Amino acid sequence: MSIKIIQSYVYTKDKNFLVSTIYRESSVTANPAPWFYEIFGWELNDDNSKGKQIIEDASTFRNHALEKHNEYCTGLIEQNGTKEKP
Repeated sequence: MSIKIIQSYVYTKDKNFLVSTIYRESSVTANPAPWFYEIFGWELNDDNSKGKQIIEDASTFRNHALEKHNEYCTGLIEQNGTKEKP
């Protein structure tokens, strides 16, 4: 089971990205199973479907996961430049 916490679309000069943070139950066989935050990121294809996965990270704490999510989004903009207005 997982719960979507935040999802961000990042539009940059050359590429577009999707960064998603979820809270999910671990597959560890404990009772109860531990929960943790997982952060994923993908380059988006031209049709905005998920392409190459570029981020996979985890955190135990919500505040830390949200900070990391924001850092990944900011980093993608810094690395790829901002999208110019049409």
